[in-house]
Amino acid sequence: MERSLLNKIICPTIVNGSRCGGRLFLHEDEVGPLFHGENQEEIIEGALCCSKCGMFYPVLLGVPVLLDGIRSFLRYGIKLIAGFIETHGKMRSSMRKFINNEILRAMKHKDEPVAPISTEYKGMTADGMAKYIAVYLDTHFGDREKSAGNHITRQINGILRSEKDPPGAMVEMAGNHLETQDPVGLDLGCSVGGLTYRLAPLCREIIGVDLSFEKIFYARGILKHLPERISTYPRYHEGSYFEEIPIPIEKLDHAEFLVASAENLPFEDSSFDLLTSANLVDIVNDPLKLIAEKERLLREEGLCVISTPFLYNSATVVNHFAVNKKQPVQVLKDLLAPTFEFLEEIDNLPWLMRHADRKYELLYDFVLAARKKIT
Repeated sequence: MERSLLNKIICPTIVNGSRCGGRLFLHEDEVGPLFHGENQEEIIEGALCCSKCGMFYPVLLGVPVLLDGIRSFLRYGIKLIAGFIETHGKMRSSMRKFINNEILRAMKHKDEPVAPISTEYKGMTADGMAKYIAVYLDTHFGDREKSAGNHITRQINGILRSEKDPPGAMVEMAGNHLETQDPVGLDLGCSVGGLTYRLAPLCREIIGVDLSFEKIFYARGILKHLPERISTYPRYHEGSYFEEIPIPIEKLDHAEFLVASAENLPFEDSSFDLLTSANLVDIVNDPLKLIAEKERLLREEGLCVISTPFLYNSATVVNHFAVNKKQPVQVLKDLLAPTFEFLEEIDNLPWLMRHADRKYELLYDFVLAARKKIT
């Protein structure tokens, strides 16, 4: 992470029902920071500490993990994360000791908050993770026509090439309705960074947030070339056959990425001019909290652009959108209406995710642009 990010983030830990909000600083005692060679502004490994509540947050492979319940996140996710780190770098013994101590603290306190765990940590193996991430890399950065593996998938791609895709519609809406000069953007649920990359030319600065450590690592490697440049990805075909595909992305100096929950974000109020979320409102634990965070973080007259296929990740989400037999699109707009003015919308845009030569997932998204009202 860039050291300058410390000027933009706050502690997300909930204390007595409210976000702590303390400033974070780079801890130098238990586990000193590891920098990127001679570059003292790029932190590869270390610990961030809250000046107010004293909670620690790790930086691993350049990725800061800023979650309420961070100790439980480490407890349940460290095995998979540690294996991922060993594949792409290494973890110092001092960091291992630090994390183990934090996990022990979590185990000793029955009331320790539980961080939201990204779905890939539930029963995922290292091999499964590689295939899972490859799907997102191909979806975000692959050429849909070239990824076709047989005549059926070529037919699918031929149909969809004539359609505007949801990320393209989101970028177009952002370009049409952004009124702030040199806006600061936040891309929630950014995954491996495809939408963040497409939005970057519109912004003076943009931050991507996701709950997945692995996806954020890839986003930084592809877009920031840190800690090392990621210039190819493995496209899965079938059986055990993968093909290395180039990602010719020039380095972005005005983007940064971190792990955080979209329902409790580590930023101060009114920090952003543009806020996007693609296919997120239907899969978070509590969509009302997500909407509240969007309202909190956007400046007055800030722009919010949302896409969603309404897949419903849980019964909780279904209950929020199953109101008086209304269509989910209308329910979403009803939830946003008190704070946002609607500017533009489009429905049934196809979004294709390629899993393998013989397996595609086709979603149809609703996309909405809305401006935060002046209070």
